Amino acid sequence: MATTFLPILRQLRLIAKLSESEIANALHECRNYVDLCSDYLKKSAGLLPKSLAEAYDSEIRIALAKFARAEELVPVEVSANLQVNNDLSYSAIICLYKRSGIDDILQALSRQTIAPRSIMILINGNHINPNEIRKRYPQALVSQSDINSLYTRWCMGYILDGDYIFVSDDDQVPGESYIERALKLSREKRALVCGTGRRYTKGGKQGFFEIVSPYDKTGSISNVLNIMPVECDWGCNSYLFKKEWIHYVLAEQRFKDHQLKVDDIQLAYNLYAYGGIGCWVAQQSVDDRGSLHSLNTARGDDEHALWRKDDHFKLRKEYLDYLINNGLFKSYYERISPNESF
Repeated sequence: MATTFLPILRQLRLIAKLSESEIANALHECRNYVDLCSDYLKKSAGLLPKSLAEAYDSEIRIALAKFARAEELVPVEVSANLQVNNDLSYSAIICLYKRSGIDDILQALSRQTIAPRSIMILINGNHINPNEIRKRYPQALVSQSDINSLYTRWCMGYILDGDYIFVSDDDQVPGESYIERALKLSREKRALVCGTGRRYTKGGKQGFFEIVSPYDKTGSISNVLNIMPVECDWGCNSYLFKKEWIHYVLAEQRFKDHQLKVDDIQLAYNLYAYGGIGCWVAQQSVDDRGSLHSLNTARGDDEHALWRKDDHFKLRKEYLDYLINNGLFKSYYERISPNESF
């Protein structure tokens, strides 16, 4: 039973560790989360081991003490045109597949609080004329692959500038401070950072996972991403990682013939298995300029979306079963020990 409550406690501890200025920038959200945890603790008191209940109470007290000081601080707004943290350098790879609309994405990159060193537009297949894209955007590198290029998108980072690589599909439009926030999180946690993610759990969605997403409206207090970043098992859209980690990505051959289905899972697995690099979903809110959101939500749900293919979830589960059955994969929930010291 304790394992169920541990992810919530860890999120609470992250809030308690924030500085007063960081709490001030998200005071309302932090208060809501701590209030939810307090209510949850009261309702679940009979189900919690004494040590776990005391751990909850301790973190809540620490957070509440910081709230009083945080209220005296004024949140600092960052100008959309201000280039900050230039030590966090990156290049962007935008993948196009049949959808030709790239204007929204490039405009979003131009508005980032940290500008990319370079931009590559990677056309997957021969559905879009690369010369047309080159004429419209001469400042960008344009490459085309007639074979499936989903795996190629990780490798292309080798030839680009900067310490980090931001990879996005053509249905994502990052808010103006999203990449800065993701860069900071990646550096702090030594992590692959994604816009949304998944945690492996038997009996979850499609029988094997739960969604870790800022757009989840279930109200689960363990999934409030507009307050804190959240750890997961793999990411499902936008991928930010350090360029020097690419050799971990290439540490294994692609799994069977499921290239279109499991590349994002294999990316996270290889980084964790060979580099000890975790996967995190960045702090977000759908109304926050630091969120990764789709300008046109229907774009990710159209006929080109891979998740709509009949065998999509079946093949993904097959890959995870292969990893688990061979002792190669340890899920987030398995990594949280029920005997953890509080």
